[in-house]
Amino acid sequence: MIELFCDIETVPCADPDLIALITEGIKPPKTMSKPETIAKWEAEEKPLVISDAVAKTSLDGTYGRVCCITYAFDGEPVQGIIDRREKKVLTQFYEVLHKRCVDIKQGIPQRPVVIGHNITGFDLRFLWQRSIIKGIKPTPLLPWDEKPWGEHIRDTMLMWNTSTEKRIRLHKLCIVLGVESPKDKNGMDGGDVAGLWAKREYDKIIAYGMDDTEAMRQCYRKLCI
Repeated sequence: MIELFCDIETVPCADPDLIALITEGIKPPKTMSKPETIAKWEAEEKPLVISDAVAKTSLDGTYGRVCCITYAFDGEPVQGIIDRREKKVLTQFYEVLHKRCVDIKQGIPQRPVVIGHNITGFDLRFLWQRSIIKGIKPTPLLPWDEKPWGEHIRDTMLMWNTSTEKRIRLHKLCIVLGVESPKDKNGMDGGDVAGLWAKREYDKIIAYGMDDTEAMRQCYRKLCI
């Protein structure tokens, strides 16, 4: 059995046409009816609402982008892929999977058990959506449509608690399990990635992603005792 621990880092939409589409859907509050009030809202508040809406696209594969993927097989060191060309990040990741999980001579695939924190609710769906958008065939090695309790998937968030009201962030899970949290180690979290991306501080992004993956792996090991 091959274990694949992985995590993705994402950034907001940068496509002007898509941002325009998002902007079109932003309307003043229904409680506003006076033209002067609406005009004041559009001048003073709408830009902030638009900025916030665009920032949130980093959580939506329809608009946001994958900027970094960090991964590790079994007990091996964590590796990372980062590039401003999203298609290259996705393609390179799939190539790594194919090289590791497919017998080149016989062409026999061995699907890995994919492990991540909220991987069923976020990472896998985001990767699938971005692959489709970029015209890349999603690799059959990943469990795109498996349920969280499927044979080839382990989600540490759901392993801890399946209740939607009691799901836990990786940072808190690390604290309760005695694992060093990436947030404490780097002084940042996923919300800081977009700012670092804009400043082209790629080393910080990939270091954070790699620490995230390693922390998740350590949490998984403790959950499996």
